[in-house]
Amino acid sequence: MRHSKEEILNILEQLENKKANSLESETLDFKEWITRPKELYKTLVEYAVCFANQKGGTLVLGVRDNVKGKENAITGCSGYNIPEIKSRIYEATDPKILVDIEEVYVEDIGVTILLIHI
Repeated sequence: MRHSKEEILNILEQLENKKANSLESETLDFKEWITRPKELYKTLVEYAVCFANQKGGTLVLGVRDNVKGKENAITGCSGYNIPEIKSRIYEATDPKILVDIEEVYVEDIGVTILLIHI
C-alpha cells in the first residue's frame, strides 16, 4: 500500500503528541536519515525486501521514530542522490525491487524528507 504525500504530512502532524513508532504499521515505517552510505543502503535494502514480501508500503526517511514533538522527530535528509538510492536497492535485490522515491518539503520545520514507496 502506497501512502500519499498528504497522508504522510497529516500523520506527521500527530508527532506533537505521539512518537512516530506509535504511528507505524505494516505498510508504514519511519527511519532517521543515515549519513554513512554503506549503512544507509544496507538498511534501505532490508526495508525494501520486508515491504515487498508483504503488501508493499512507504518508508519515510528523515524522521526519528522514538521521540515526541515534530521539531525533535523530523530531522530531514541531506546529501542524498535519488537515482543512486533506486539503483542500489535494485542491484542488491533478487528478484529486483523497483522503488519510487518522493521528496517532501516539510515547510514548518524547513527540511526535506524522502518517501520511499515499495
